[in-house]
Amino acid sequence: MLAPDALRAHFGTYEFTPIRNVALVCLICGVRSGKSFLAACAVIKAALTADLSKLKQHEVPRCAIVAPTVDNADQTFSILSGIVSTSTILAP
Repeated sequence: MLAPDALRAHFGTYEFTPIRNVALVCLICGVRSGKSFLAACAVIKAALTADLSKLKQHEVPRCAIVAPTVDNADQTFSILSGIVSTSTILAP
């Protein structure tokens, strides 16, 4: 948790109550603001925390990367695979 001064600097408030089980996040950001990186991080979090107990043995869990162009989706996938492959914890 961030200190009150850091909360004020980043979010404009001294208090922050985390929201659990968010179904949808809408990012309104400019170019080169880290949207693809955040999406890749969300995929990693989902992969590590999703309840896959209802999948059948032959089913493969997947995550869709939706982007305006295939090139944008490829770039997001490159970021995702780069994060995983360079991490000492996630790579294995």
